[in-house]
Amino acid sequence: MRATARFPSEGAVGMSGSSRGRGGACPPWCQLPPGHAAGPGAAGGITHRRLVREIPLGRLEAIRDASAQPVRVEVEAYTDPDGVEHPPTVRLTLSGASGSGDPDADDLTPSEVLGLAEALLEAVRVLES
Repeated sequence: MRATARFPSEGAVGMSGSSRGRGGACPPWCQLPPGHAAGPGAAGGITHRRLVREIPLGRLEAIRDASAQPVRVEVEAYTDPDGVEHPPTVRLTLSGASGSGDPDADDLTPSEVLGLAEALLEAVRVLES
């Protein structure tokens, strides 16, 4: 599955953590079932989520066995019970985590994701040089 997540600039209207809500409207990228935004979630707020990609990790001789869980990349946005929309994040769940709700899953801002992507690409260039 290939998907591209586009984020407004941090601080853009509607995603800056302001109290001006969308009235429970679901963002176009959300993959949760219809109607999930009609009422509060388990913590009293509303979460929107989309799986962007799962990356299976195979066996590497003398380094690791194949992982039972893939690395997961998701986008997520949360509106708290007071209607405050928090900026969307990219959730990175490594293969050792028990799932996307695991405390070891990291929520990254768009700029942090870009920094991570640059570092990973640089690491590959180093290996290939």
